[in-house]
Parts: sequence; C-alpha cells; structure tokens
Amino acid sequence: DVISAFANQLLEFKTIDDVLWGIAKYAVAKLEYDDCVIYLYDKDEGCLVQRAAHGPKNPVEFDIINKITLKLGEGICGDVAQTGIGEIVNDTSIDYRYVEDNKEGLSEITVPILIDGKVIGIIDSEHRLKNFYSSQDLKVLTAISSMLSTKLGHIFSYQELERRNKNLEQRVLNKTKKLQDHIDELENSYEEIQQQNLEN
Repeated sequence: DVISAFANQLLEFKTIDDVLWGIAKYAVAKLEYDDCVIYLYDKDEGCLVQRAAHGPKNPVEFDIINKITLKLGEGICGDVAQTGIGEIVNDTSIDYRYVEDNKEGLSEITVPILIDGKVIGIIDSEHRLKNFYSSQDLKVLTAISSMLSTKLGHIFSYQELERRNKNLEQRVLNKTKKLQDHIDELENSYEEIQQQNLEN
C-alpha cells in the first residue's frame, strides 16, 4: 500500500528536493519508522550529504538539524555506498562502522540509490530497538529506492538537457555578436572609404 501510494505521489514531484522530501515525509513516514535520512553523493565535495529527513533530524518543515556528511566507506551508510548492496544491522552497538548521528539507534537499515549501476545516494533509517527491521523492510525500501532512482534519472536528464540548451543558446548569442561586430566593422570601413573618396 505504501509503495502504491508513493508511486502515485511521485508523479507530482518536479524537483530533486520534492522527490527526496516526498520519500522521507510520505513514504518512509507511513512505514512508521523512528526516522529516515536520505543522502545524495556530492561529486564536488566527494562525500554523502544529508538532503532530506523524517523524525528527530527534521523538527521543522523542510529543515535538517545537525547535518552531517560521510565519506565513502565511512559508517554503515558510507560502506553501503561503496558496495551498492542494501544492509540491515540488527545491533549497531556491536558494529564498529556505526556512526551516531542525532541519537543512538540500536538497529539500522541502509539501502543504496542507484542510477546505471552507480550509487548516487542512500536511504537510511535507524530504530531505538534491536532487531527491528526485517527482510520485508529491506524489500520495501529497495522498491522505493528503485522508483526514486527512475524519477531522479528523469530529473537529471532533463537538467542536463536544459544545461545543454542554455550552452547552445549562449554559443549562438556569442557567434551572433561576433558576426554583428564584424558587420559593424565592415560598415565603418565602407563609410570611411566613402568619406575618403568624397574628399578626393
């Protein structure tokens, strides 16, 4: 039911932020998890950046308190970002990779967001109880991640198309200006020649 409802809402989202916050606030919130944080990989920074949240990290509207970034390989999220394989940790207190964010969660589920086989983000949730997440949770989050990947892929493609169109428009404007400058020079030269002929 959650996946079906989210699939319908997903059609309405137009921006990356709409999609990410939609997942956190509508899809994951309906699963009744304690929290959810969605990371996207920032190429310029070379790390995972928190972009949307539900639960204690999101006390107000569309705001994330105490944002953290993770390098690839850092924490459970960073590890999943490297392997590209979703994971359930039943007891974070005995997992050396665990990085406490807002408050300690004793179990964690982390699913990669993949586009063309490359990890571009992470969906992560923690719970105060050990052994909270099941294989069914992993399946549901993986399905949500797959829908998210498709939607983000469309948005990224559209943004790239817009960027190329702007570049093309700018190149046309630059060439048009150069051509106009050249025409102006020729007209000035012609006028100078005409003036010289009149003076002679």
